[in-house]
Amino acid sequence: MSYSTLQANIADYMHRADLTAVIPTFIKSAEAEFNNKLRVRSMEASFAETVLVDGATALPSDFEAWKVVWTTTNGNRTLKAVTNEYIRTQETNANKPIYFALEGSNLLCYPTAGSVAGIYYQTIPDLQTNTDNWLETERPDLYLFECLRHANIYTKNREGAEAYNFLSKGIIDELNSASAAESISGGKLSARVR
Repeated sequence: MSYSTLQANIADYMHRADLTAVIPTFIKSAEAEFNNKLRVRSMEASFAETVLVDGATALPSDFEAWKVVWTTTNGNRTLKAVTNEYIRTQETNANKPIYFALEGSNLLCYPTAGSVAGIYYQTIPDLQTNTDNWLETERPDLYLFECLRHANIYTKNREGAEAYNFLSKGIIDELNSASAAESISGGKLSARVR
């Protein structure tokens, strides 16, 4: 489903010709919801080993959230998340990191020496500037339902917004659960024949 096809589908479902100018806002709002609520393997990306400079390094431009961060100095130890205020109040310490926090577009670590690597969740590529993305390919219904939820919020149709929220939430929960199960089992779940 292309961006223009999605826009046409939203207009068709809403039976409103006067929403054309705001339909891109519905799509943008839906994509913001996906980035906030989805944490699935398709969003995971590697954060290559990076040397810290004064305990900090820049986050990737498509960063959404950390899955895990570890130190690569003298063994791989998972870092613990803390607030940036905690890190900023610590005395200077040039040992390998134990803690991490986010500050703006940077990863902060304490202690401040060594290097880190990790796995992070990427922002889902938006449909306005990309011809497609993995979510639209895998679950076009989720795109449509979430956009229609925002369209119904805009038109003050509470019942419609609640109905589409129910549909969207069900798919998001299903995708998150399936991804969690895959990460535990090492692959997609399938029935065994006995």
